Amino acid sequence: MASQDVTSKDVRPQGNSENNIGNYIARIIYTLKSESAAWKMTHLPALDKLRHDRALAELELKHRLEQLDIRLQEECTRIRMEEERQTAQFQEFLDSIDEMKATMLATYASMPKPIALMIHHHAAELLKEAWFSQDTRERLRNQTRFTALMLTITEDLSQLQAHAPNALPEKTLAFIREHVARLPEAE
Repeated sequence: MASQDVTSKDVRPQGNSENNIGNYIARIIYTLKSESAAWKMTHLPALDKLRHDRALAELELKHRLEQLDIRLQEECTRIRMEEERQTAQFQEFLDSIDEMKATMLATYASMPKPIALMIHHHAAELLKEAWFSQDTRERLRNQTRFTALMLTITEDLSQLQAHAPNALPEKTLAFIREHVARLPEAE
C-alpha cells in the first residue's frame, strides 16, 4: 500500500501544478477579455463615429465618382461633336477649293490643266497646314496665307476680261512663287 500512496502523491502535485497553470491561463484570458470589453465599452462611441464617418466617406466618394463619370461622358460627347463639326467645315473648305479649280479651268480656257491642279494642290496643302498645325502662331500664319491665296485667286477671276481668253491667273501664280521662295531649302 505504501507504494500506492507514493504513486498517488506523485500524481497529485503534478495535477495541482497543471491546475495552477490552467487557472493562470484562464485568468489571463479572462483579464484580456474583460479589458477588451471595457476598452470597447469606453471607446464604443468613437468606434461608432469612425464607422459612420467611413460609410459617409464611401458614399461621398461614390457620389463624386459618379459626377466625374458624367462629366467625362459629357466632355467626350462635346469633343465628338466638335470634331464632327470641324470635319464638316474642313470638307466644306475642300469642296470650295474643288469648285475654285473647276471655275479656273472654265474661266481660263487656255490654261493647262496641270497649272490648275498645282494651284488646287497648293490651296489644299495650305488648308491642311492651317487646319492641323498644333502651334497656334503657325496655324494663324497658315490661315492668313490660305486666305491671301484665296483672295488672290478671286481677284484674278474677277479681273479677267472677256477679250483676254489666253490669260493666266498671274497674281495667283506670283503668290505661289513668292510663298514657295520663302520655304526653307531641304538639306
